[in-house]
Amino acid sequence: MKFHIVKYGEGKEKIAKLYNLELEDITRLNPTINNRELIVGEKIKIGDNKESLIENITKIYSDSSKDESIKEEMYICPHCKNIILIPKKQEP
Repeated sequence: MKFHIVKYGEGKEKIAKLYNLELEDITRLNPTINNRELIVGEKIKIGDNKESLIENITKIYSDSSKDESIKEEMYICPHCKNIILIPKKQEP
């Protein structure tokens, strides 16, 4: 988990944009800041950005040494950001 220390003039929107996140990601990771302003010096969770997560998953599952017939399709749930692996249909 990655964190960000709030600096003067930063709000949730600015921090979300800085890390290429949605505002909902920031509030989901930090439920206590949902209905209030951020405090300078406050430590908030920012997680990893979506692109690096997708990139890392793609590297793992594009390993050429794996048998192509058992590879899974990869999806990231837009709501919970969990990785969902769906087995590909195997051709006879």
